[in-house]
Amino acid sequence: ETGAKLYNNFGNGILWKAFVKRRNVYFFSPNISKPDLYHFYPKSVQLFNEWKKLIEDVEKLHGNTPKAAIIPTSIQLSE
Repeated sequence: ETGAKLYNNFGNGILWKAFVKRRNVYFFSPNISKPDLYHFYPKSVQLFNEWKKLIEDVEKLHGNTPKAAIIPTSIQLSE
């Protein structure tokens, strides 16, 4: 729960503020909702449920040869 002592939104952490804050962060998952995502991440993170839409948005912002990191993982949110 949000009020529990161990709850932490990653956007409030030192690592996020130091390294991620100035970068675009895109989250791809066909199975979660925005409220689920924003419970753990700041609203600056963009959620995509369709891979094609994510690629289109990245290309609009960075052209067709962007430098990007894709980090696949089976568990994105803790339960």
